[in-house]
Amino acid sequence: MAEGAGELSPAEKARFDRMARRSAIEVVACLEIIERRDEAADSPARPLTRLQNQQAALQQPARG
Repeated sequence: MAEGAGELSPAEKARFDRMARRSAIEVVACLEIIERRDEAADSPARPLTRLQNQQAALQQPARG
């Protein structure tokens, strides 16, 4: 997201935001695989999964 922070064009900023969101989803997926394989002492995925879910909820259009 830092790469797109300086963008002035709304379309370009949105493009960087989409890339950052996809990258975050990939990281969470990798951490969940590590957790399922029991290759981590702690569960690194849980806090990031919560954060990802919160971020996704913010991106959803309001329903009324």
